[in-house]
Amino acid sequence: MGLLQARVLAGVTACVVALSACANSEPTVETAKTVPAVDDEPRVEITTTTRSEQATAQDHSAEALRAEIVRAIEKFWAVISRGYFNPDSLTYEDLAEVATGPQLEHSWGNVQELRRKGLAGRFPSGQLPEHHVEILSAAEEQVTARDCATDDGVIYEVKTGRVVDDDVVTQLWEITLRRVGQEWKVESTKIIISQEGRTVCSTLLHT
Repeated sequence: MGLLQARVLAGVTACVVALSACANSEPTVETAKTVPAVDDEPRVEITTTTRSEQATAQDHSAEALRAEIVRAIEKFWAVISRGYFNPDSLTYEDLAEVATGPQLEHSWGNVQELRRKGLAGRFPSGQLPEHHVEILSAAEEQVTARDCATDDGVIYEVKTGRVVDDDVVTQLWEITLRRVGQEWKVESTKIIISQEGRTVCSTLLHT
């Protein structure tokens, strides 16, 4: 019988002998690894953690990831909005800090189109829309999220000030982000739902 088996069976025996104590204890997970001993003979070292400790660690990891993704999405929209406010001020390098792959090229194309047509944008409130983010799936290098916001931005002609688009819409986006080095960058965006007027985002996020 190996040391790990003996430890596991010993734990079971202890629970049989002291049933009341085991009933109040948390389930544990034992992890074994081989480490060198002082006499150079390998030995097995067993680390015991409770399942609640594992769950807590996973919760903290998920919260940290969500915070990173929310920051990356907010930073992306802030740069995009700056391009709409003043298309001439935004550079390709600015966009490359927040976007990658297809989204980088698509966003840069939109900025160039605004320049060509002599258009710019503004928000009546002077503030960026509030974004509501929900992570759908997460892998080591890629995350898919949903992002909902109400867009009340106005598009106008720079020379004349004439408004060409002042529709208010609430949109639900599916956003794919990819880790590039130590940063999360937006790789693609797709509108899932677009509704006229202001809609409570919690309704769209759970449709």
